[in-house]
Amino acid sequence: MEKRDALIKLFDIAKQFNLNPEDIVNGLLDEKLIDRKKLIAIAKEKVSFFSAMKVNGGSERYQKKKVGMFYYAEDKSFSDELIPNKTVSGVVGYVGKSSLHGLVVLLHQCKLPWSSDGLVVGMYDLCGYSNTRVILQTAKGKNKKAEAAQYCAEYVFDNVKSGDAFLASQNEMNLIFSYQAQINKSLALIKGADLLNKPFYWTSSEHSSETACYQNFSYGGRGYYSKYNVNYFALPAIEF
Repeated sequence: MEKRDALIKLFDIAKQFNLNPEDIVNGLLDEKLIDRKKLIAIAKEKVSFFSAMKVNGGSERYQKKKVGMFYYAEDKSFSDELIPNKTVSGVVGYVGKSSLHGLVVLLHQCKLPWSSDGLVVGMYDLCGYSNTRVILQTAKGKNKKAEAAQYCAEYVFDNVKSGDAFLASQNEMNLIFSYQAQINKSLALIKGADLLNKPFYWTSSEHSSETACYQNFSYGGRGYYSKYNVNYFALPAIEF
């Protein structure tokens, strides 16, 4: 009964990502990428496959993450110290309770408006990844600009592929701010990386037709301001 209940939860997770749960489970077990006990443990934690493990070259990696670790997009790996002759892509900025899911802060920021021509999205506030996609889809449909979200979605530095990054939501940016000192300690070791030391950063959370939410990294305040009358910084992030 325990295995059955765990796998039901696992199937529900797969459906959220429009995946075939039976193929995923059978494939993992047949290729011996994960054993049944570990599969059940992942299901119980209710984390996605992509957060819980990383399959690279046929080998399964199951590694707990912590804030400040270095991230390498070329093979989606993490390390506590910089690896020589390997291009670092970002720094872990937040880790969830499972220590398997979280956010990576990427290395380069850009100062620009949320939308210089006043894009109105009218969306529910979701996660940063979903927010960013909704913003860009709406901007395209309305022939409007969404500079902050577009910069993040098209980010292609340090082996990061276009479409992987996003503009974090207000809640996600507040979580990142909570670990500002630890993140900056690691960023300071990376040549050319931008520190989290700007007063204001845009989030992908819309407040009204004319305003969007920001995160203040000087004292931690959160608020909202005009989408088109001010340039704040956009900080690209990715999920793991």
